[in-house]
Amino acid sequence: MSDGCWPCNECDCTYPLQQLLELHKKHKHRVRTVACDQCDAKFYTKYDLATHQLRHLDVLPFTCPACGQKFRRLPLLKRHERDVHKDIPQKKCPYCPSSFLTLTEWKAHQQRHLRPGNNLLKPFECDICHNKFREKHSLMRHKQLIHDNKPTL
Repeated sequence: MSDGCWPCNECDCTYPLQQLLELHKKHKHRVRTVACDQCDAKFYTKYDLATHQLRHLDVLPFTCPACGQKFRRLPLLKRHERDVHKDIPQKKCPYCPSSFLTLTEWKAHQQRHLRPGNNLLKPFECDICHNKFREKHSLMRHKQLIHDNKPTL
């Protein structure tokens, strides 16, 4: 348009750029075309439909390890754990701020820190070149071999 005003043909909104008008239409006037075959619900995406259809199946795949309550989606379980079981002592990770209700979850998380190349388990740092080592004697050996036992900075 010559005057830089792009009106929406579905409502009274106007935009200075065509791209802004297109974004508006996409978010405000998008048609829900993906229909549920078991009820009248319609969705924007197949993923939203699949999530909805779990209601018809009564599938609750996520179980609270503390009380056994079941949930349809993981974020709902996490919210439940945070709100309902906030007083239960949790197993804290010694390497990061994460905490867990069960020993199984805690152990699985620890394996992430043990992966090769992960520096979280290398607490000894060379003050000259900043290489990290798992054990103090490895750092000392490194300094002797690489830095000729130079004094620390």
